[in-house]
Amino acid sequence: MEETLEALCEVLDAELDRQQRVRDIVAAQHQAIRARDAEQLEAQTADLRAVIEETLNAEQRRVALLEPLVNYFGLAAEDQTLSGLIAASPEPWKSRMRRFQQQMQEVMEESRSQVRENNQLLRFSLKWTNTFLGVVEQWFGSGPADYDARGGQPPWTQQRPAVIDQRG
Repeated sequence: MEETLEALCEVLDAELDRQQRVRDIVAAQHQAIRARDAEQLEAQTADLRAVIEETLNAEQRRVALLEPLVNYFGLAAEDQTLSGLIAASPEPWKSRMRRFQQQMQEVMEESRSQVRENNQLLRFSLKWTNTFLGVVEQWFGSGPADYDARGGQPPWTQQRPAVIDQRG
């Protein structure tokens, strides 16, 4: 059983590494959003997809290691959690898994916070983009259909703004 616990700890360490990469990627996405660098944002998103794919592939290995441990320790259904496994495991694996759990919670919270901030930035950018497009559409219209009831051009198509910004 010691070999299985050791293998599980190695799998958990690899998962922590992946989640730290996710945290770093979402931080890089944040920088790309703030710099309005669409190419960099796309590259970071592709990296994120790759890490997620790695995580999904590693999940099978982790589950395969957990099953014999759950049976060996006789864990009840409600105790089949990482905390339950930590409680049942002997040292030094108990300490390794506890450290993993603490570090994973910290990394996940950092990632969660950064993703929320990225989401706010993107929503803000989208709001201003939509506002700008609405102004452009109002001023430039959609073409020949932009005539008033008497067949002339509406006044907003005759005087167009030279510069539009969010400050007015």
